[in-house]
Parts: sequence; structure tokens; C-alpha cells
Amino acid sequence: MKQIITYLLLFFTAINYAQVDSVYTGEKVKQAPKVKTESKIIEYLKNNGTYGGNFIFYYYYGAVLNIAPTVGVKLSKDFNVGTGFNYYYFGYSNSNYSFYGWHNYARIMLTQTLFLQGQYDYMFQPNLDPKINGDRVWVNYAMLGAGYRYRISEKASVLTTFLYNFTPSINSQLIAPLNFYFNTTFIIGL
Repeated sequence: MKQIITYLLLFFTAINYAQVDSVYTGEKVKQAPKVKTESKIIEYLKNNGTYGGNFIFYYYYGAVLNIAPTVGVKLSKDFNVGTGFNYYYFGYSNSNYSFYGWHNYARIMLTQTLFLQGQYDYMFQPNLDPKINGDRVWVNYAMLGAGYRYRISEKASVLTTFLYNFTPSINSQLIAPLNFYFNTTFIIGL
């Protein structure tokens, strides 16, 4: 008899703690609201990240190619910093060579269209200085200048930049200290 009472108590206890859900009652199960899991850094980069760069190709007594993608971030409405990769190729009938490296820049908008820009390039290129051993050397370019921004849309612009090279040397591939850069920068969330 004690066994029957024990089994009945266990049976009724199990029924009291049994799960009831929509499978048995037909009611919809309430789900917890989804929590946004993006970090503040990712959200900041989506709203303030920039990317773009240069692509140049022309043929005049030889081929010239420049590819320079960039990524950056707007630290404020008028201040942008970034970094990127540079690759140049020069091909002529009697010779060809290439050089590559990276660059960093800081740009501050003075008005809606005018800006100041500082840029540092570090390029691995052919050695033109007979006093230095080796076929290739790393060359520094510290440049400062100004430019004009033409807006294509709310988030895209074309930039024309004039930069002065403050570190000219015999290895500088930029012949004149004042250089003209035409580049496009798209200010789009990453």
C-alpha cells in the first residue's frame, strides 16, 4: 500500500510541475525582445568611417599606374584621419620599375569646400643615390598642403589636393617639391 501511495504522490507531483506551452494549449509563446549586440566602436565606425583612394592610369611615352586605397575615420565633423597603401608602376620602352609603401593623412575642413591636409608617405623604391648600397631603399615623404572638395552626394566627394614635400632627397620620385594630387574619397560607413 505504501508503494501505491508513493507512486500516486510522485505522479501528481510530476503533473503539477509539467511544462505547458503552445503545443498543448495553442497559445503563442512570448519571446524576449532582441537585444542589439553591436559594440559602440562598430557603431562609431559605421557612422564615421571613410574609404576611397586614387586610381591613375595613363600612357604617354610609357605607362604609368597608381593604385592607392585608403581607409579612415572622421574624428569630428571637420577632422578626418586615415591610412592606406600606395603602388606605382612606370613602364617605358627601355625600362620599367615600380615602388610601393603606405601613407597616413590628416585633413581638416576650413569651409564646406576648402581643406588643409598633412600627409606622410613611406615608399620602398629604386635607389637613385650612388652613396647608398642596395637596389631599393625606403624613402620618406612628409607633405603639407591644401585642397578643394567637390561633393558628389551627401556621402561622396572628389578631392583635389596640392601638397608640398618637405623632405626632398635624391631618391625622391617626386621631381618638384610641389605636387598635384587628384583623388576621390568616399565618405561612407564601413
